[in-house]
Amino acid sequence: MDKRTIMIVDDDWEIRPLLADLQTREGYATICLENGAAMDRALMQANPDLILLDIMLPGEDGLSICRRLRGRGGGAQRLKRDDGTSPRFR
Repeated sequence: MDKRTIMIVDDDWEIRPLLADLQTREGYATICLENGAAMDRALMQANPDLILLDIMLPGEDGLSICRRLRGRGGGAQRLKRDDGTSPRFR
């Protein structure tokens, strides 16, 4: 069985490898990128199972990217914390 792939889009060079390491230890393949433009280029060749987006990216922010991906019909969901502790899908 092929590994599921998680694309991590975060401009923080210290956080990206930490997130990637965590996902790799759980058995996922990862693709790490620093911004929306790099993500767009990578999506021309990759079809990840999940994209983790930083909300505060330089240039196009994570929420705008999420809306754009949803418009393509890819099933993008935004994770929102209502009370600071329990995430839910919107």
